[in-house]
Amino acid sequence: MSFNHIVRGFSTALAVLIMTSCGAMSPTSPAAPATSKIKTYPAISIYAYWSGGAAGAPTDSRGDVPNFTGSYCPVNSLVLENHSTRYQSVFSNASQVLVFKNLCNESAHLLVCVSAGSGGNFSEFPVCNIDPRTTPLSRLAPIDMGPNGSGLQSTTWRETGLALSLQIYYCGVGDTFTLGAVPGANPTDCLPH
Repeated sequence: MSFNHIVRGFSTALAVLIMTSCGAMSPTSPAAPATSKIKTYPAISIYAYWSGGAAGAPTDSRGDVPNFTGSYCPVNSLVLENHSTRYQSVFSNASQVLVFKNLCNESAHLLVCVSAGSGGNFSEFPVCNIDPRTTPLSRLAPIDMGPNGSGLQSTTWRETGLALSLQIYYCGVGDTFTLGAVPGANPTDCLPH
């Protein structure tokens, strides 16, 4: 028997053996959803609500700060004024918009959506999921502002209706949103730096 015949026979036997053992390793049930070992945490959130034709500061607002290690801008460092004349000299149409003012010494990177079930959405913001933290990135409006003292860069605006209910999310200083890139995490969750 020639050397080539021996090598081909050995190769064929090895291929069959590998295919057989691979078949035994292949899953017989659907794969479980991917989860990540990357550590994340829920974003700091603000719920702000304007009702009854009220202009200016929110009629009601609540902040939720999760447990995490690191520093963050306090919830009250974000000033929200809807349909107010307070910023009329800055934005000529301030009486028809929601003005965001960052009073923190760090930049503010926000994700914002209108709360689901809050009636008509007369704003530039997309509508959140019923559980707002699970809202996909395509329905979260990014708002970026410079730190307090950086001039107009720390203030911005968006067109809104007079009645408004918002969900606002931000991360700790130096941290970033997962933006849906981490399996098992919400788009509004944060990645520590």
